[in-house]
Amino acid sequence: MQSAQELGALDELPVATVVLLPVRDDGGSVVDLVVDYANRTAAAIAGMAPDELVGHRLRESLPSFPDALFADLTGVLEGGAALRTELALDDCFAGRAPFRARFEVSASRLNAGLLVLYEDLDARARVVGTERRFRAVLEATSDWVSIADADNNLVYINPAGRRMVGIGLDEDITGRR
Repeated sequence: MQSAQELGALDELPVATVVLLPVRDDGGSVVDLVVDYANRTAAAIAGMAPDELVGHRLRESLPSFPDALFADLTGVLEGGAALRTELALDDCFAGRAPFRARFEVSASRLNAGLLVLYEDLDARARVVGTERRFRAVLEATSDWVSIADADNNLVYINPAGRRMVGIGLDEDITGRR
């Protein structure tokens, strides 16, 4: 399995990312999944540091984890197609504060384990709402508001700014500084 150091690039992802390894019974059936790697986002959702999350068993730590999703994850692990689904979870992780969240979950095989990415859909909706409100303010203000890239090329000018310098609302601003 990849070491945490080799997976370090995943630490900065804004999406929760874990590597889960199978825990098998004497007959070889998968009875649980254990966290082998967790990025910072996954650890924050669980309310602990990434190294604290490693070693926790999924079904032990999240008692209300849906059996159907566990079966789907096991299916991916046993050679099935990658998985993409939604999960509503009302639980607490390993005795931490309770939480209620909706996640978009993606899972695929990674060597002998699973690479699982999950994003809090409610948090995403809050960000989208904030962005929508921010854009409405930018579009409605009578002040000049613009955004430029690192080379000082304009990538956005709000309607008021465009009117101030005679640039049409749909006019391309590529190359303007």
